[in-house]
Amino acid sequence: MITWYKLRWLVELFFAALKGSGLQLEECLLERGLAVQRLMLLGFPCAIMILQLQRSRENQLLEARIVFSDDEITFLQILTPKLEGKTVKQQCSYTRGSLAWATWVIARLGGCKGYASERPAGVKTFYWGLQKFHAMLEGRSLA
Repeated sequence: MITWYKLRWLVELFFAALKGSGLQLEECLLERGLAVQRLMLLGFPCAIMILQLQRSRENQLLEARIVFSDDEITFLQILTPKLEGKTVKQQCSYTRGSLAWATWVIARLGGCKGYASERPAGVKTFYWGLQKFHAMLEGRSLA
């Protein structure tokens, strides 16, 4: 029963990423059910990415390649020194190339200050961070 409840909680987190905490799909003004279903299907990859980031905050064994392409990883490496603060506590302590490192970068872009005393980054922080990251990556490719 506990295992089933854990899986149920994961589903709840997934729908939180789709709804108010993340993509805010419940605020869409589509009238037809099929259109809403299609919109939700478009949001699934982003919600899954948010969950992957959220669940791998401390796991340095997973590689960033699980979630990000080679070009995205290269850009994450470029961003890391710019996002690290001046104090030791604001430096990224994760191994470069790990998913935990990429999660740290996205969380910083989403507004996380990087202090250990701060609450761990949540769905909104990762959503905002991913939006900013992809906008910056698009700007870089256009330049």
